Amino acid sequence: MCGIFALLNASGDEATLRRLVVELSSRLRHRGPDWSSVWADGKNNFLAHERLAIMDPNEGGDQPMQNADGTISWVVNGEIYNFHQLREEHGLDCRSTSDSEVVGLLYEKYGPSFVEMLDGMFVFTIIDSRGDEPVYMAGRDHMGISPLYIGYGDDSSTWLASEMKCFQHVPQIKKYELFPPGHSCFWTAGQKPDFVRWYDPKWLMDEAYVPTNPVDYAQVRETVINAVLKRLMADVPYGVLLSGGLDSSLVTAIAAKHKAQAEHSLDWSSDGRLHTFSIGIKGAPDLANARAVADHLGTNHHEFHFTPEEAIDAVPKVVYHLESWHQVRAAVPMYLLARKIQALG
Repeated sequence: MCGIFALLNASGDEATLRRLVVELSSRLRHRGPDWSSVWADGKNNFLAHERLAIMDPNEGGDQPMQNADGTISWVVNGEIYNFHQLREEHGLDCRSTSDSEVVGLLYEKYGPSFVEMLDGMFVFTIIDSRGDEPVYMAGRDHMGISPLYIGYGDDSSTWLASEMKCFQHVPQIKKYELFPPGHSCFWTAGQKPDFVRWYDPKWLMDEAYVPTNPVDYAQVRETVINAVLKRLMADVPYGVLLSGGLDSSLVTAIAAKHKAQAEHSLDWSSDGRLHTFSIGIKGAPDLANARAVADHLGTNHHEFHFTPEEAIDAVPKVVYHLESWHQVRAAVPMYLLARKIQALG
């Protein structure tokens, strides 16, 4: 999870605008505490990135990124699971091992249609400076897993951010909205972005469509296993949040049993055991269930506790981060558990 921010086709003094971009981007720093950077093209176009270093944690993976001659710049938040395959199949001249680098290089080679090649959860913004006037592109993954919002200024400027809080108390922004999942937009300075749906499977576009293929349980099993394995992609230590319920127990079992098959995944445990994490009120049955699953699978299990008062105290901060009242009940323990895991270093 990183944070991206973009200000495109702005009007005003460049130094003043840069200070504004730095301030607004810093509102996302909880998403990316590892590094912050702002890029400007000298024509009042800005890209900012708050980085959580997962792939290529070295400086080569820092963003914003540029192509070889510096004419295309981009920022990405998310994970591109098939990045290595894309690098090999399309002959991309990558200078890092970051999955985000393929986004701009594929755009350089194929234009806006490249987004259909991506397998992952992602949002991105691209500035193409190869012509007399810059061209812009932004996109969001097929299901909207990674968040993105877009705002519009009365000076024909466009603003993009991972969270709405970046647009709060900014008088230049007259309107903003959710960037729709499975869409992209491609526009030039002075134009208003038009959303184009790039993800259009039949089951989504045709309400009358009913699949007729017989169920294939072996295929379902293989699909679920592969879905877990590709999410173990990381150049840093990782673990699994284990609630003790069916879903997290199944994910944990797959990760523990098959993690050696995961590609581009760092096996950091000294004894080869998967690390699992649980949290709850002392005596909660979910904690007992999680321990039972961890014991059965032989994971290195970490259990934490909170009080009802601590949960209630966390609600305002959780709502601030979610920017919604949906899923608050589930998000409170996740927020508290994340803080506990962070404290482990």
